[in-house]
Amino acid sequence: MLLNNVTIPPIYLACGKQDFLNAENREFDTFLNNKQIPHIYVESKGIHEWPYWRKQVIPAVQWLFND
Repeated sequence: MLLNNVTIPPIYLACGKQDFLNAENREFDTFLNNKQIPHIYVESKGIHEWPYWRKQVIPAVQWLFND
């Protein structure tokens, strides 16, 4: 996507509902929606640690390669 003559790369966000950064991720999702910037935002049970991230790697990679 091109915004103000700057190319914005595809964006995939995943955040656990119990993550201490959840509020900031929700705000960023709202910002992207308000600017009509295409992105994927996934929020599911989890906290800011490897077990959550491991669960999100496969869907993120599948999205990246459009599978």
